[in-house]
Amino acid sequence: MRAPHCFSARSKRSQGFTLVELMLVLGIILMILGLVAPSMGGILKGKKIEQAIASVNTALESARMEAISQNSYVWVGVLNVAPANASSGQDELWLLNFKSTAPSPSRVPTESSGGKSIPVSPLTRIEGVSMVKVDTLPKTVFDVLPLTAQDPNADLSAAEDSATPIYWTNGDKKKDTTFTKLVLFTPRGEAIRDSGTLDLPSPAPYICIGLAQTINGRMPPTTKDAAAVIVSGFSGRISTIRP
Repeated sequence: MRAPHCFSARSKRSQGFTLVELMLVLGIILMILGLVAPSMGGILKGKKIEQAIASVNTALESARMEAISQNSYVWVGVLNVAPANASSGQDELWLLNFKSTAPSPSRVPTESSGGKSIPVSPLTRIEGVSMVKVDTLPKTVFDVLPLTAQDPNADLSAAEDSATPIYWTNGDKKKDTTFTKLVLFTPRGEAIRDSGTLDLPSPAPYICIGLAQTINGRMPPTTKDAAAVIVSGFSGRISTIRP
């Protein structure tokens, strides 16, 4: 009759953890979290750049295929949006593919031309990433670009000073947006660096779009979360260079 009583007493003593044991387990968990958190932060930052690369490539390729298949002109508008104007409260990169209803379908639609833009894809928003000057990218990216700052055909800027406002409709709301950069694809699949002027420029050898994770429009000096998307003007072929 004593054996069951002794077994029961030992079982009760073995249930649960002591305060020392709980503190030890908690300390181990906190130590693991401290080791994992920095690497997880880097992974999340890298994912933003990966998303930006994928979105820009998709927008460019979709515009090119639309232009060729429909024998038309299709633009890709790229816009940097400051945190104050972004719903996320951080830097955002916006992408929009559109066509023009202007009398000359190869020209940017403006209010004065009587034309308007017709989006051919939904507006894409990418958080925490901006388009930056290509020559500010990490040296490992800039050194392998197929052009240099001395090349007269190089498009290394993040902005086109003469870009004009693009009128487009989002549901029932009419938007008036000046995109930071315009890339126009022709029916032959050529890519043109468009500035919204009256004269249609010839294709440049390369159009470069620098991408980087930014804070208030500025890229951290030691960042590796950057890339350059390169479009061949004559073939429309798209490639990406990363650190």
